Amino acid sequence: MSKRLQTPPRTKLTAAEYVAKHIEMRAAQARESFYWFRRLIRPQMLTGWWTDNIEAGLQKFYEDFMAGRRPKLAMGAPPQHGKSLAATDFTAWVAGKNPDRKTIFGSYSDELGMRTNLDVQRIIKSPNFQLAFPHMQIDQPGWVCNSELIEYVGHAGSFRNTTVRGAVNGL
Repeated sequence: MSKRLQTPPRTKLTAAEYVAKHIEMRAAQARESFYWFRRLIRPQMLTGWWTDNIEAGLQKFYEDFMAGRRPKLAMGAPPQHGKSLAATDFTAWVAGKNPDRKTIFGSYSDELGMRTNLDVQRIIKSPNFQLAFPHMQIDQPGWVCNSELIEYVGHAGSFRNTTVRGAVNGL
């Protein structure tokens, strides 16, 4: 007489438990993948082959950098195609993954640098970023958080913006 294999009984999740598990799954994906990070922090963003290629290129850049290689990546596209937005999102993602890293954003104008700085601050303070990287905090007493420098609370890392004429020596 053969015995049928018994499958373990499934536990039925409540709607709230299902939603919580789904959110945690999305947060875990965002911690590992720049592609999924952008979809978590920018759920209304229009996507397509361009965003997919930029995200894949930046993911590869990150992986190569962390592997000790010295990667280079150039993003070329007409204005208003999302290059700065992708760079801003990437900066926030790397900060969440490695809050002991220091990042310098160099741009052609003070205005673009300050806008990027404020965008990074908004992303890090956003609820969806905090789902993925709850350990990451900014703008606490004793830590600098202004339009030129963001220090990551409890970590050695920071984000600094400058222009092509600005100094970065020693920073």
